[in-house]
Amino acid sequence: MKKNYPWKFFKLYLHISLHLPEFINNLISRIIIALILPFFKKNYIVAMLNILLCFKKAISTKQQHALLKQSLQFSFFSARQVVSFLYHKYTFPSKIITMENQNFLDETINKHGKALIVSGHFGVFPLIPLYMAHNNFKISVIIKPPHNQQFRSFIFDHMTANNIGIIPTSPEIECFKKIHEALLNNHSVMFMIDQTPTRHQAHTLVKFFDWNTLVYPTINELAKKHNLPILPIFTHSETHADRKYMKITNLGKNKGIEAQSVGANPQRHKGETGSVFPSHIITCYPPINAAEAEDVLEQTNRILEDLIMLYPWQWWWFHKKWYNLVEYNNPAFYKYAREEPSRFFAYLSERE
Repeated sequence: MKKNYPWKFFKLYLHISLHLPEFINNLISRIIIALILPFFKKNYIVAMLNILLCFKKAISTKQQHALLKQSLQFSFFSARQVVSFLYHKYTFPSKIITMENQNFLDETINKHGKALIVSGHFGVFPLIPLYMAHNNFKISVIIKPPHNQQFRSFIFDHMTANNIGIIPTSPEIECFKKIHEALLNNHSVMFMIDQTPTRHQAHTLVKFFDWNTLVYPTINELAKKHNLPILPIFTHSETHADRKYMKITNLGKNKGIEAQSVGANPQRHKGETGSVFPSHIITCYPPINAAEAEDVLEQTNRILEDLIMLYPWQWWWFHKKWYNLVEYNNPAFYKYAREEPSRFFAYLSERE
């Protein structure tokens, strides 16, 4: 039976770390990343290192083990989508993360003191608020709390540690109150929009790849109330279609999720910097001064459609309509979606 030496090493480190000051733990973690990480090809080690790096409070060894084991269940979901933005807490090289068209963000904040940001579940989207927080922008994110309590605590603790404000989506009245308070205190607020497919004609609908999607009038109402434009910001990574993508499975209530990385080749999973993390580009788009909520979503959907056509494997598939599609890493599949949308979405409906 093959011995799991990395796991033994990290168990030992966890025990020792409880008795060390925080700055010593941070120093050791940085040394580990600098000296040991280049020799490992398995990205789950990156996940473990980053979790160790980001512990901020003394918790029991048992709790640390539980959190660490749970993070391994997330596989590349943990390493590439959540823990990677914690990694940048201490190592934030400009070669890995850059922001394009930042003048749109700067001009909006210089004029209004804050920005009303819309984005989507595309790329490593947590890098957007993290990048802003590390560049001294005050930012709060509207987030739906994960059902898994441990995972929720993990996410929220490190958002707080990185000076990112948290506005839970529920209860709704409290959510609206916190949004207004954040804007009044000159905090930029970031919304994550899902392009949720629906056939319900009672709602005002906007096309997304010629599929009816719900609109979000709240964002528009906030823009009018606070006299703000709406600023679309998205991020993508410099990867290729033959690199890893995720298959996410819900394990049920209070059991978390399981993620498998499919079609992986660790040797091909490197960015321009040679690190295990590819280069990420955050792009600001021109502010939207739209009178109607439909116009805002229409323009946002077009941005996301164009990104999906270029990097389809980087779109997160939260909704069942988009769930577990074997073709989603094939750009030709989206060309088909744009040219023959009715057949494309009929096909999606059959896969429910």
